[in-house]
Amino acid sequence: MDTASTISKIPPIEKTLNYSGLREEGLKYIEALGSDFWTDYNEHDPGITILELLCYAITDLGYRTNLPIQDLLASKEHNEANLQKQFFTPREMLTTEPVSELDLRKLLIDIDGVKNAWLFKSKQTLFFDKKESRIFGAKPVSNHAFSTFDLNGLYDIKIELDEEPVAKNCDDDTAPTEEEINARTEKINEMIRRVRQVFHQHRPLCEDLANVSIVEEQRIRFCMDIQLEANVDANEVYPRVFYLLSHYLSPASRQYSLKEMTSARKANGDGYTMDEIFNGPVLDHGFFKDEELLNAGLRQTIYGSDIINL
Repeated sequence: MDTASTISKIPPIEKTLNYSGLREEGLKYIEALGSDFWTDYNEHDPGITILELLCYAITDLGYRTNLPIQDLLASKEHNEANLQKQFFTPREMLTTEPVSELDLRKLLIDIDGVKNAWLFKSKQTLFFDKKESRIFGAKPVSNHAFSTFDLNGLYDIKIELDEEPVAKNCDDDTAPTEEEINARTEKINEMIRRVRQVFHQHRPLCEDLANVSIVEEQRIRFCMDIQLEANVDANEVYPRVFYLLSHYLSPASRQYSLKEMTSARKANGDGYTMDEIFNGPVLDHGFFKDEELLNAGLRQTIYGSDIINL
C-alpha cells in the first residue's frame, strides 16, 4: 500500500488557512479601491508582494490557533521555565513611563532615603533682544528694545529625608558638631545626586530640572490644654496626640504591597483594579494610593482650627 504523504488539492475549509482564497479576496479589495491608479497585479509588483506576505501571516496565525493550546505553550524540555516566557507580567504590561507630576513624585519617593517629594514650576525669564534677534539670560545692557518670556517645562524639586523623628526641645540651642554637619552635608548631596539621576532617566520630553533642595527642619512649639473625658488613660491619649500632630505637619506617603492593594477599598467602597494598581512607573518598594499622595502636600501654613479638629 502506498502511504506517502501528499498535499491535498482540496482548499482548506477554514478561510484563515486558504492562502489562495485570501490572495483572491485581497485582489478584489485592491481592484475596488485602487483600480484607477493600480493596474499591475502580477507577482513582481511590490504591492502584491506585501499582499502575499499578509496572506502568509494570516495562514500562519490560523495554523497556530488551530493547534491544541497545550502544544502551543508546552515544550519537551525545561517546560516550567519556558512557560514563564510565554506571558507578560502586569508589571511589564500595565506600567508606563511617568506622564504626570504624580508619576514623577512616585519615582522620587521610591528612592531609598526619601520620605516625600514635591515638584514646583521653576520660573526662568529670558530676554529677547529685538535688534540683534538674540536671546539672553540676563537683561541686555544696551539700549536695544527687548521682550521677555518665561520658559515652560522646568521643575524645582523639594525632598524630605526619611529620617526617624526625634522629639527636640525648642529651647535646646546646642550646636551640632563639625562631624555631624559634614555627615549631614554629605548625605544631602548624595540624595540630591540620586534625585537628579532618577529624574533625568525618566523625564518627559521637553521637561528638565532646575534645582533640587531639601526641606529643612523648622522648629514649632505647641502650647495647649487638653480636657479628657472621664475614665480615659492619659498615657494612651498623649502619644496619639503627638502622632496626629506629626502626621499633620509632615504627612507620610506609605507604599503598599500588592496583597494590601488588592484587599484595600476606596472611600466609596470600591476596590482597586489591576489597571489602577499598576498604573504609573515601575517602583521598587510597593504601590501608592493616589488619593493619599495628593493629600500629602508640603505644609506651608498651620491653622489652629486644624489642630483643634485633630
